[in-house]
Amino acid sequence: MKIKVDTLEKAQLLFPELRPEDKGDYFLMYCPECGHKEAFLYKTGSSITCNRRDKCGYRISVFDYLKNNNKLKNSDLISQITLKTPYIEEKKIEKQLILPGRVKLLRNASGAVCDKFKRYLLKRKVNKNFINELGYVYGSEDKFDNSIFIPFYENGELVYYICRKTSGDIRYLNSDVSATDKVFNLDNIKEGENVFVFEGVFDAMSINEKEVPTAMLTNNFSKQKMEKIIEKLPKNVIFVPDIDYAGVSSLEKNLRLFSMLIPPSVSIGLYVYIIDREGFSRIYDIYKSRKPQCEKIKMSSTVKIENKDFNDFVKNGNSDYIDLKDCIRWTPNSLDDLVLSLWT
Repeated sequence: MKIKVDTLEKAQLLFPELRPEDKGDYFLMYCPECGHKEAFLYKTGSSITCNRRDKCGYRISVFDYLKNNNKLKNSDLISQITLKTPYIEEKKIEKQLILPGRVKLLRNASGAVCDKFKRYLLKRKVNKNFINELGYVYGSEDKFDNSIFIPFYENGELVYYICRKTSGDIRYLNSDVSATDKVFNLDNIKEGENVFVFEGVFDAMSINEKEVPTAMLTNNFSKQKMEKIIEKLPKNVIFVPDIDYAGVSSLEKNLRLFSMLIPPSVSIGLYVYIIDREGFSRIYDIYKSRKPQCEKIKMSSTVKIENKDFNDFVKNGNSDYIDLKDCIRWTPNSLDDLVLSLWT
């Protein structure tokens, strides 16, 4: 089910406790998870997302948020919603992919503007092999203006993209089509080779050119994306989590689901590469505690982490190459064993 929220009146009616503000293309509101006023809901979308990627990463559909808070049982509210915004069954037919205006691929561009974006990518330690596959949007005079264009291909066809703003409050702008089954760098995942799974696309693009990366785009790895990667029959899948509460707390769930989806006849090794084992273990210990969720998040934010993701790790002078011998072979108890070894 999908609920469209395209006016401030509707937003205030559905979730007054989040105190939504109209910001043009989207509503800004308090995050139900971390409590900071950095969550947003696009008027063309249907999910509340916290913009504190490195510290929260909360995301939930409007329908699930209302369901979880028992608001769908309120007949008066439902009647007002249906009058103003009827429930629409989610269509399986995908929307047409519309490109931003004035997008140019770096491999076909030149000049001062092109050089500016290339310098930005090099400063971010993006692998040179990826740079030629990216593009930029400049002079479009819309929300995508002054951003890096990151395309997603499937069987050679452009199916999705992300635009990374180089300035402003909102960093990432996504295509207006579902990302649930979109896999970054899918066509380059080969049978019998390793694939590295990151949370963000810039983390993925920071790895050594000899390795093949992909990105979840969130800390919750979808079943559809996992199945597409498994169909490629890689030799090993190496997860590289962000060192924050969202990344650490979702890692086990992602690994367990991935392992359950691998057919019995297929052999795929699952590994974890942790850029900061001490920081990871401290946050993991908080995650495993019996404290309330809000207190866990608050406690984890006090843990000092120098490199919160792989892109930071590489930018700070560390190697962009990940050797399998430095990774942890995953079993249901391997993360517990890792933390225990660091604390004893």
